[in-house]
Amino acid sequence: MHSVVKYFFHPKDTKDTKFSSAKICELNLRQSARNNTREAQKQTNMPEKELQAFDEYDYPFLDEPIPVTEQCWPEDVPPLVSVSCKTFMHENFIRDAIEGFLMQKTTFRVEVLIHDDASTDKTADIVREYEAKHPQLIKTTYQVENQYKKKPKTDKYVKPHPRRGKYIAPCEGDDYWTDPLKLQKQVEFMEKNPDYVMCYHKNQQRRGDVLLPKKIPAIGRDFTGDELVATPAGIATATKLFRNVFRAKNRPPRPSGDYGLNAYLGTYGRCKFLSGIKPSVRRLHEGGVWSSKSSNDKYYGIVSTKISMYRYFRKQQDEHRANVCLVALADAIEESLFLLEPKQRSFKISKERLRLIFHWIKIDVYYKPLLLLLRRKAFWLVGKK
Repeated sequence: MHSVVKYFFHPKDTKDTKFSSAKICELNLRQSARNNTREAQKQTNMPEKELQAFDEYDYPFLDEPIPVTEQCWPEDVPPLVSVSCKTFMHENFIRDAIEGFLMQKTTFRVEVLIHDDASTDKTADIVREYEAKHPQLIKTTYQVENQYKKKPKTDKYVKPHPRRGKYIAPCEGDDYWTDPLKLQKQVEFMEKNPDYVMCYHKNQQRRGDVLLPKKIPAIGRDFTGDELVATPAGIATATKLFRNVFRAKNRPPRPSGDYGLNAYLGTYGRCKFLSGIKPSVRRLHEGGVWSSKSSNDKYYGIVSTKISMYRYFRKQQDEHRANVCLVALADAIEESLFLLEPKQRSFKISKERLRLIFHWIKIDVYYKPLLLLLRRKAFWLVGKK
């Protein structure tokens, strides 16, 4: 028995930032999506795209990791890792981000690409200061007009430097790394495991001068390709290192956004959680794109993202992954709607749990483990007799 998802935002209604309860219709969405997924899997094996060897270059490695600021590579040696840093109005934070890049110790060449989106504070001046000190390591792009969410880009758009690395390590200008061997540990894993497209580690949040003690995720986990397509939470931007799949020929266009990137990478392979890396730090401040949003806006954003990914894979005629997104959309709505609709009341029983929702309170009782335990006990008693 599958539980019924009672509320669904119709894709045609998602142009609005807010969704009203009048636009909600009752559908058995999850059952339909899973049936469609099974049909798609019957028609094709749906293999994940093979991770291609995008170039045949034999990257040189040093015997031991040394600081990237002390390395001296010939110009014809391409970087193995491209550190990608986007920054805007981060004058109070950008130094920590850059220092986190410069403290890295590696056995391979690294390039640091910093893209300032026309900051009007002192962010660009600070970046230029570091660029002057480390011209062989840091390459910069300075927009003269802010380009955030502008499609198409304005005529004043400055094209950023290409990311030449075999791997890409993103970090926003208001976040920073704390482990000097972060890149080394992640690259070592990726080099030994070509079936993985991405790896990540834990992060901590910082509010002002206070570093919050909680490390996210509490228990790290790996993700299959389909699980990445479903745009899961818990993979912070500054914790990632992924293969530069954007150098592949005839690749489909990638969807926008951080979750869109995860879904896109999921079509190439799996994702590994690495526990032996110190957490990166994600700042919570009023200027943060995500942290400055209200709880309701975050929930709407999650739902909108999953609808966007469903549309993306439908456009790519990838029915299997489109249905993966549909199931993820149903789960997201069921998980968060009780917070958006304060008058909601429901009582559901499935094979695994009992769920009671009353206003903003949700209570889940998982009884499947107990049933399995009782079943084993019953078999043991019968066998003993």
